[in-house]
Amino acid sequence: MLGQKITINIHGDYLDSFVYSGVLFIMNTDFNLSVYSWDEICSEILSDESLFVQLMIKDFMLGHSSNVSIDMPKIFNIEESILRKYMLHTIELNEWPSDISIYNNRFYISSSNGTFYFDFYWTDGRIDSFSQISKIIDLASFKIAPGSYNRLVIAV
Repeated sequence: MLGQKITINIHGDYLDSFVYSGVLFIMNTDFNLSVYSWDEICSEILSDESLFVQLMIKDFMLGHSSNVSIDMPKIFNIEESILRKYMLHTIELNEWPSDISIYNNRFYISSSNGTFYFDFYWTDGRIDSFSQISKIIDLASFKIAPGSYNRLVIAV
């Protein structure tokens, strides 16, 4: 049966989350941005499933497939212990973001204190390091929309 629901619950107190190029980004309520290996998290939460179901759901969770054919709804829980196990990095942002966006290996943050960005760098399919956080503008911003050639639209 096509279209059965897959639910992924991430336990903890978080403002937002993103999956980008096999990496899970989570912003917590202390304004820390943490980065995790999404591939390894998926492997662990799917470990009790049959190999066929693991491959099918993992392809879907990694964005390699647009749908998944399972016979019943599935609920997967990502406990904080799993997150700690696969954490790659944490960055303190120290402010409440009004918008967050990721484009072309650059992480953008808009807030009441301005618009910021930092780049991230890859080694062996994992984020290895981050650049320093750079400020783009010093005005309160509410929405950002990055585009090609490092173009950026900012609503201030």
